[in-house]
Amino acid sequence: MMDNHNTPEENPVSGQDPDGQQPVHPAIELDEPEPVMIEEKKSSHEEHHHHHHRFRRRKKKKLAKYIALGILIVLLVLLVTAATAFFVLRTSGRSSLFAQANEVAPSMQMTNESIEPQEILDAYTVKYKGKKYHYNQNIVTILVMGIDKSSLSEEEEGSGKAGQSDANFLLTIDSETGKTSLIAISRDTITDIHIIGATGDSLGMSKAQLALGFSYGDGRDISCQYMVDAVSKLFYGLPIHGYCAIDLDAMPILADTFGGVEVTLLHDMTWLYPDWTEGSNVLLKGNAVTKYIRTRYHIADGTNEKRMERQKQFLMAFIKKAMSEVKNDFTLIGTLYNAISDDMVTNISFSEITYLATLALKMDFSSIDYVSVPGTTKEGNLYMEFYPDEKAFYELILDQFYTCEE
Repeated sequence: MMDNHNTPEENPVSGQDPDGQQPVHPAIELDEPEPVMIEEKKSSHEEHHHHHHRFRRRKKKKLAKYIALGILIVLLVLLVTAATAFFVLRTSGRSSLFAQANEVAPSMQMTNESIEPQEILDAYTVKYKGKKYHYNQNIVTILVMGIDKSSLSEEEEGSGKAGQSDANFLLTIDSETGKTSLIAISRDTITDIHIIGATGDSLGMSKAQLALGFSYGDGRDISCQYMVDAVSKLFYGLPIHGYCAIDLDAMPILADTFGGVEVTLLHDMTWLYPDWTEGSNVLLKGNAVTKYIRTRYHIADGTNEKRMERQKQFLMAFIKKAMSEVKNDFTLIGTLYNAISDDMVTNISFSEITYLATLALKMDFSSIDYVSVPGTTKEGNLYMEFYPDEKAFYELILDQFYTCEE
């Protein structure tokens, strides 16, 4: 009976109804992957691919950051280490430099007390003309000598055979303010110097020209120490913290290292060079340096005082030029040292040079105070002799090394 049949159902296997008609939604179409699904799978693959590259890029960026950070840390460590080493050098240099002086302060006891009464209040304080003066312990004093010996690299012992100190200057630097002075001392100054006999025995100290103080040593450190003793005694026991002796024949090397030194000629020197007229501007280089600072006779009055004026002028011009260039390039100090090391004797160590170099940064080289030991020159039995004016000299020392307490 047809009415008793159930409603026809789809064949679950074929997807067709019993009448053989196609269904509205064939089962075979349900098994086919839809285009949307294909697009989604493709997108997922690309996303994974891009994610992988992004991960690698992030990893590289992190690595670069770590490398940069590591380099920065290393640089900071090197900088701190260098700064620490520099500080240690500077500090040890200052300590050792100040420790080299045999005295702590001048005695300031006049030889001729009738000239002007003074009262020594303590080791550092003197009362003069009603005012108190206190010794400035911040001042560094270096004795600079120009020697007339052709080679300082060979020791030459013997009585009076080690050469003479033709040019003598005290370079003073206030380590707190940077104030710098250059005090010229005549080679002919009559003062106490060490005398050594022909057999090498010490004969004590005796009055003679200052320049001869160098000749009784070994031509090197002993000679320099004899000069330090003589100059210190001349300045009432002034502490001298270091010395530097340079063969005068090496001065052209100093000048040429910086391309020459320009000066305005103080005297007519046309007998040396036709164009060397008084007042002319000349760039001193090579042998011209030696002639300008060493020639004495046939120029002006032929005295050592006139030659000292030229030596002072050259030295100040050289210092200004050298330090202005050293401030821009500190390696020039090493270049300069290597250039003249064979022609120089000094007891100033590397750490002390480092300390002095830091003081140079404070200096105003346009206002270096230049003074000479005051006095008069007389003709002796054999040579010219210079005698300091004790009162004027005493006041110069107070002005240069003491602070007036009003």
